[in-house]
Amino acid sequence: MQKVEKASIVIWLLSDLQYCIKRLLVILIAYYLFQDYEFVRKICILASMYYTVQFLYEGLMNIFYYKNFRYVEDEERIQTFKGGITIRHSTIPIRRIQHVSITQTFYARLFNLYSVGIYTAGDYHSIQFVKKDAAEILKENITMFLIEKGIDQDEQEKRPCS
Repeated sequence: MQKVEKASIVIWLLSDLQYCIKRLLVILIAYYLFQDYEFVRKICILASMYYTVQFLYEGLMNIFYYKNFRYVEDEERIQTFKGGITIRHSTIPIRRIQHVSITQTFYARLFNLYSVGIYTAGDYHSIQFVKKDAAEILKENITMFLIEKGIDQDEQEKRPCS
């Protein structure tokens, strides 16, 4: 079982902070523009308290997300375990994978971490915040398995000519 990097906690926290700051700026503008209205001022204060508490809650939950976020890879499937309080276990059959990509977000770039995106016909799965070597190995393993099984060929090539 492989875990994501511990820096993922900081990345999630930075992302939550960005979300909270954007909301608080909008609230601040509304507070300034409508300061003559007592009702609007009270709503702005309540909304700012809500987003502050939400930021603190998400900061605590990031620790649980990190603790529970892991993945297992074998020749037949990839299993991911994600979640804070409720853990979601997903199994991705490798033969169902259509596309694999490696991406890097702005905050992940600060820690030199990458995300592996796994696309199937009905869903998208991601394994976030792994080192570049681990991301490339995972992508290469999936690609090599698909090539060995002949799954990457176009369906038109498999059909007999008539």
